[in-house]
Amino acid sequence: MSHGPRCCAPHLGALRLASPHRPNRQGGRGVRLRRTGPYERLFRPVADVPQPGGPPRPLPVAYRATFEPLETLSYVAALSERIKLGTSVIDALFHVPVMLARRLATLDQLSNGRVIAGLGQGWMPEEFETANVPLKRRGAGLDEVIAATRACWGPNPVSYQGRLYRIAPPEVAPKPGPDAPFRCCSGR
Repeated sequence: MSHGPRCCAPHLGALRLASPHRPNRQGGRGVRLRRTGPYERLFRPVADVPQPGGPPRPLPVAYRATFEPLETLSYVAALSERIKLGTSVIDALFHVPVMLARRLATLDQLSNGRVIAGLGQGWMPEEFETANVPLKRRGAGLDEVIAATRACWGPNPVSYQGRLYRIAPPEVAPKPGPDAPFRCCSGR
């Protein structure tokens, strides 16, 4: 049984999603996708980068066209009704937890509960330096971002007190649907 092409590539520019104003590469007006999986990169370094499990080397040229994952998924949500809107990895340590929680919940509400949030802690030292986040924040820092994000998705008033993040008791909205999947990845 064929379900059409599976796609984890709209963020790479290899496959442009069709719209009434932009036909897909096959000339049609739609692309059948079951799910997406854009990931987050702040940039593509021009120098060789230490790779997980290997020697330093340049990142693939495809990284030049890495679109923002949540904006990409918003576009896909507007053009579709059933496709699951999953992020491969959002580097959670580069985001303020309240804003990340609100952005994911907004997308989940606007897409009628189709979001699958994939969070990770990042691995590229150059990105940590650019984001002004110490590389040593990995591990415990990711745990705190996840805990603070989940607190934002809980009942109001929200309150969170951690070592790295504090949320005074405000009302935070929107909230995701009750069954919004939340996945975590760690990197090296």
